[in-house]
Amino acid sequence: TVYREKLTDEALTQLCFFGLGAHRLYRARTLSSPTEVVDSGDFVVRTNFLADLPVREGLDSYGGDAYFDETTWRIKKIVRKLPRQQPWESEELTYRPGDPEWEYVKFVFRSSLFSLV
Repeated sequence: TVYREKLTDEALTQLCFFGLGAHRLYRARTLSSPTEVVDSGDFVVRTNFLADLPVREGLDSYGGDAYFDETTWRIKKIVRKLPRQQPWESEELTYRPGDPEWEYVKFVFRSSLFSLV
């Protein structure tokens, strides 16, 4: 399928599964206990490790981990790591389709993916 509109959720799935992000697509993993890691079933493309890179004043940070449903491959959420002010700090925000900031967060994720590759 060719997506003429590049900003839709379906186009983001296409980009991550069959396009530029395909080589960074992994099964999402979660901690089920302090010593056991299990697959969550979802797929993820991770760019949050870019969040601490310096950017020019007035620009937003890079990053965002995009999670996709294991059966439908539809985007479920994007988790953005906020840049650290101190080395011990870590804060993440979760955005889902329909959230007021959803289109902007998808833009940040796509921009991060393009910068990464």
